[in-house]
Amino acid sequence: MSARAKSGYLPTLDGWRCLAIVGVILFHDQLRRVGPISTSVPHQLGYLGVPLFFGISGLLITSRLLEEERATGTFSLRGFYTRRAFRIIPPLLAFMASLVLLHVLFGVPLTYQGVWAALLFVRNYTGSVGKPLADWFTGHCWSLSIEEQFYLALPLTLLLGKSRVRMGIALGIAGIALFGWTAFLAPHFLANFYWPNAPYWQSRSNWTELHLHGLILGCSLALMASQPAYRKVLHRWIRPSVAVGLASILVAAYYLLRQQHGHAAALCLQALQPLFPFLVLSTVMHERSFISRFLELAPLRYVGRLSYSLYLWQQLFFLDAYIWPHPLLWMNRFPLSYVLAFACALTSFHLIERPMMRWGHKLAPPPSPGHADLQLGMPQSVPA
Repeated sequence: MSARAKSGYLPTLDGWRCLAIVGVILFHDQLRRVGPISTSVPHQLGYLGVPLFFGISGLLITSRLLEEERATGTFSLRGFYTRRAFRIIPPLLAFMASLVLLHVLFGVPLTYQGVWAALLFVRNYTGSVGKPLADWFTGHCWSLSIEEQFYLALPLTLLLGKSRVRMGIALGIAGIALFGWTAFLAPHFLANFYWPNAPYWQSRSNWTELHLHGLILGCSLALMASQPAYRKVLHRWIRPSVAVGLASILVAAYYLLRQQHGHAAALCLQALQPLFPFLVLSTVMHERSFISRFLELAPLRYVGRLSYSLYLWQQLFFLDAYIWPHPLLWMNRFPLSYVLAFACALTSFHLIERPMMRWGHKLAPPPSPGHADLQLGMPQSVPA
């Protein structure tokens, strides 16, 4: 076991979180260009930051539950949900309260249905027809809703299962099956390529069942890697260079096919999503690889620690193609939008997020210092 694993902190996942949240921000932001340099690629592909978050979460949360089970013989549902609530809800409440205040004082477009749906973690199933801008400021909570719905079911599933290997295999098969159905039978993912029934699917594109495959595959890999024999196999065959190579081939295929074969190009991007849990696990298990060392650069790790607060607040400052005819539109102008987004995220992280996490850990202490899977090299001191 490496010294870093013994010390309880492996920063690789912070680097992945950084890449994911930066991708989301650049996807939401307008296309930026400085001479020959532009944000064209992340502006087109940045939405993949969300399934990357799903892959990270499936691996990490499952690993933490398994570590608690190894340490105590079981795991506490009360403790898990208490820590999760103190991790997620206080920053979300602060963001929603700020939105309501801006709505009341300055007329920022907002629907209270969207606010309540976000707070109840069902935002991925709600939306106001004909009010895209009013839905925008709470719309990003669709992905948070999917994660929290998954976390409601995951501990119960693990408690009911006896053989972790069989469960891991079953979940892996289920994840692949869900991905296959999503990619080939749900045409909403090809809406940008104008399938005839795309408008029908656009209103359903954030349903949980269409995005579970990343979380389930991450969970499956964590279950398999918790067994020494299977962990050796995964360590041997899942390597960062191979995973990055496959991802690069799919991205290249997308750009080669998108002009004349739009449907096939879109499927190439969809095929990236089940790769993310494997890619994340490969860098965790091969911590000395070049890719892992890059992800552990200090600036990336710091932005990764801010990723949840950034995820919440960036929605207020990046409207993409929306036109907001209101005096507060100045908040969305470059580079002020980035300054304000990071300022709000820093404030939320240091004044709300970290104190509430500490409080949650005092009320429901984890069985180990960071409550993580040391054998997997999962980070102990950084929450999911």
